[in-house]
Amino acid sequence: MWGVFVETRELITKWLLEESYTVSNMGSAGMPGIEWGLNVSTPGVPGVKFSIICPSNKKDRVVLVLGVVISPEHR
Repeated sequence: MWGVFVETRELITKWLLEESYTVSNMGSAGMPGIEWGLNVSTPGVPGVKFSIICPSNKKDRVVLVLGVVISPEHR
């Protein structure tokens, strides 16, 4: 069963790389609740960064994580 989750991560990585995204392994050391994770950057300028994680307690799912920071002059 563990191999299925590795295959999911590899398949997602393959898709993103084919679309010219930059992908790096987040690593799970010291991150409780995360089975595996990927850090992703979109191509072009400005690039958008987001993460894809697989929760340890829901290994059949992935979660997209994106934060937004609004600069002071736009608040």
